[in-house]
Amino acid sequence: MVKRIYLKLGSSVQLERVSVAALPVTLTVYDDVGLLQEIGSGFYLSLLPKTLRDSFRRWQKYVAPNPDDSSVRRLKLEPINPSNNPEINDSNINFEQIANNFKTNLNQWLNQEGWLNEDGNKDTKIKNILESYYPEKEEIQIFIQTENRDLRGLPWQEWDVLQKFFINHSNTEVSISATNFKRPEQKQILLLDARVRILAVFGDEKLGLDEEKTLIASLEKYGGLIKFLHQPNRETLEQALQESKGWHIFFFAGHSGSDENGKIGWIEINPYERISIENLTTQLEKLIRDKLQLAIFNSCDGLGLANQLTSLSLPYCIVMREPVESLFARRLLRHLLTAFVKGKSLFASMRTARESLRQEFDEDGKHPGKSWLPVIVANPEARSLTWDGMFTERRLDRKWEFLIFAILLIAVIGLPLSILAEFRDVNTLELYAQLYSHLVIYPSLFLWISLYALYRSICLIRQKAKIFWGFTAIVFVFSSIGLALDLNTDPTLLLELKSNATAVVNLQDLAAEFPGYKLFKHELKTIPKDLLNSSQTIDYRGNFTLKKQPIEESVKQFIRIKPQDKQNPNYQAYKSFLRSVLKYRLWNNQLSVSRWFYAFSYFIIFFCGAELFALLIQNLLEPSSVFKKHKYISYLIICDTGLLLWCPFYSYYIHEIKPLLFDTNPELTNLTGIVYLFIFSLLVLTLIVTMTQIKSPKYRYILSFVVIAVVVLTNLVRLWGGVSVIDQMFGIHSNSTFITWLGTITFFIFLSVLIIYLVDNKVRET
Repeated sequence: MVKRIYLKLGSSVQLERVSVAALPVTLTVYDDVGLLQEIGSGFYLSLLPKTLRDSFRRWQKYVAPNPDDSSVRRLKLEPINPSNNPEINDSNINFEQIANNFKTNLNQWLNQEGWLNEDGNKDTKIKNILESYYPEKEEIQIFIQTENRDLRGLPWQEWDVLQKFFINHSNTEVSISATNFKRPEQKQILLLDARVRILAVFGDEKLGLDEEKTLIASLEKYGGLIKFLHQPNRETLEQALQESKGWHIFFFAGHSGSDENGKIGWIEINPYERISIENLTTQLEKLIRDKLQLAIFNSCDGLGLANQLTSLSLPYCIVMREPVESLFARRLLRHLLTAFVKGKSLFASMRTARESLRQEFDEDGKHPGKSWLPVIVANPEARSLTWDGMFTERRLDRKWEFLIFAILLIAVIGLPLSILAEFRDVNTLELYAQLYSHLVIYPSLFLWISLYALYRSICLIRQKAKIFWGFTAIVFVFSSIGLALDLNTDPTLLLELKSNATAVVNLQDLAAEFPGYKLFKHELKTIPKDLLNSSQTIDYRGNFTLKKQPIEESVKQFIRIKPQDKQNPNYQAYKSFLRSVLKYRLWNNQLSVSRWFYAFSYFIIFFCGAELFALLIQNLLEPSSVFKKHKYISYLIICDTGLLLWCPFYSYYIHEIKPLLFDTNPELTNLTGIVYLFIFSLLVLTLIVTMTQIKSPKYRYILSFVVIAVVVLTNLVRLWGGVSVIDQMFGIHSNSTFITWLGTITFFIFLSVLIIYLVDNKVRET
């Protein structure tokens, strides 16, 4: 949670009861919910006293110790005449004393003389209200709203009252803002390439800008897409600003300057051409409406630049209040970007950078007051800015999303629909659903939510995720190989055969096709005729003719026989018969269309699990490749849970259906343990990612608890009756398979939509 404190300083007015000019003051405090407190009338701040103004001017003069130094990034609007500044080369100047005098006069004004009531008397209410928020633990963002150049130039963070915020809150920072502003209205457009787009313009190469280029280029590994312009002309700059995909960040390094009122600014885009923000209004207005979030001017005297940009509703701008040399500008950029890409807000990043600059320049006695130069100029209505917050979910064009949706819909409900269309019998669909619920029923219940969660997780990966995409290619190949092997193994599923499928084995081939043929022939005759008429299987020549329809009818009858009767040796012979005749090589030219839908569903289930593994490995090896981690991990948990629910369906087929029909030993043929172990390992990896990658204690504990709860509950279900539940609800002992199926679909659709809504709207990244 973030608290925002707005201190608005209006234009000078004459107090009615006393002949004193002062600035009307409004103090408002907001949190994530809304307005917390507002003090709006009867409070004033006196005008800058002469002592403060004089010390301010003196600090301004010496903050850049040598204006003639080529590393100073000031745009020379007028030639500097050293004779007009006799102290400029005075090696005896005490910079520490200049800074301390300035800070002392600032605090004397704000602590003792400045705050007045409408009677012109001193009033401490503003200070008292500010001090009341010291105990708060969340991030505090402070906005000083004023149109006055001098007030904007003051280092407000050095005021003792605000300094106490810095002591209590490591992420507190002060910005300056306009009093008249318009809320940014920006539409987030979902694109396939959703990287943070950065336009970096470098003016005078003589300033030694290589380090800044390297720092900007380093953002690529955090998901940045950078376009560099080196000493461009105006036409080139305008063309870049007008690119259709827009830019999230505009960065400039070079010479710049502002007028004395801090209202208008210029940048020198090359050694021969300078340009005003006003000249780029058309391009910048569109760019800000689209997506521009931040402008960074690593150059001198940028208050005029920031003023013009914020008047166009730019959310945030970072500038230098006064002239600055290259070394300081480079250090600022390094510290700022390092903090920003690690998840801190722009305010917290500036605070981190300022503290580092204070240690490097102020506290070492090199140049006290140097760390006061950089400032955030913010639109008060802009949302808090983070690096991850500039990313949008990567989305395909709608026509491609629709195509993927159609393909995945085939994986989810294609098999039952193909069974209905091909076999034209609801009873056949019910039989197959009962026998193969892990393929017919499961996808429509849970696979769709796993696939949706997987897609949303992939959308939260930054563009350059080589590990994930490389692993995806490998997964696709191995899943295809695994599927091919599975499709060619025995026993063949009944749904894989055409409704009129017939297999004929000639007399001379019987011994090869059925090892122990004589015993098999003898057992065949013992099968009860009301279950299967074996005389119709062998013709007068001794050829063996198998037809799917009688076999399927016998299966329907067999599953209705009481369990104790199935132990009869004659029924055991029937199981041996099914095991022998449902072999792939006997039917490989009699395969149904539904077989391919079954194959596709099977492929998608395993591919989904492998992709989830790839996402987790990507996050473990490259944590910065993912943004919005709370939402990302929430979707991984949803995906994992959906896949885990496949285990009881698959276990039912392995432990109940196969032994029932084929008299197989589930311990010898069972892959359930391996499958479950794989999915369980995904949950363990998810827990590791949650514990190591999420910095927020609240979400770390909540999501870890959810993962552990899912593991515990699914284990309890698996150990105590999971297979039995599947049997009673959807299996051969279900009295109303379709009603249970549709009812369960309805319930889980509602539950899943609710969960997705909560993840999208309630999960925060702070």
